[in-house]
Amino acid sequence: MTLSMYSSSVPVLQRYLQQLTQLLSQHEVQPLLDARLVIDMHPLANQIYYVASFARRIASALSQQTPPNIVDQRDLAGLQQQIATTLQWLATLDEAQFTGSELRIITGPASQAGQATLTLAGQQFLQHYALPNFFFHFSMVYALLRQAGFAIGKADFDGFHHYA
Repeated sequence: MTLSMYSSSVPVLQRYLQQLTQLLSQHEVQPLLDARLVIDMHPLANQIYYVASFARRIASALSQQTPPNIVDQRDLAGLQQQIATTLQWLATLDEAQFTGSELRIITGPASQAGQATLTLAGQQFLQHYALPNFFFHFSMVYALLRQAGFAIGKADFDGFHHYA
């Protein structure tokens, strides 16, 4: 079986957005939305927002489909809605929309601050920039919840690990 850009992105994004949904629904995170690992890092609310935002950015760049319009709310209900809306949109995408995306040149700002511009072929965009950033922000959410004392582990992160 050939590894496609669709199968390398959409199912991965869906899986980890579902994991994030579970993390947020199983723990009382509302009081922690302003928590930071260190003072100059983004708070938990932003990290959650960036996970969902990167998922939309990845899929829209590769599929050339317009992502849903998201209301930028950084409270827990708003963030959960953004994740749910992103998951619903990802479910509408199909393999054919990603055809040729591995070679398509993707250009855009590296961050919302726009301090660097990316120009990468789709495969490099996905493998070297987009997925690492998606997982960076997902990992920050996990780290902030662990720092706050939540009893979570690898099983909560990826859904594969199980420990006694």
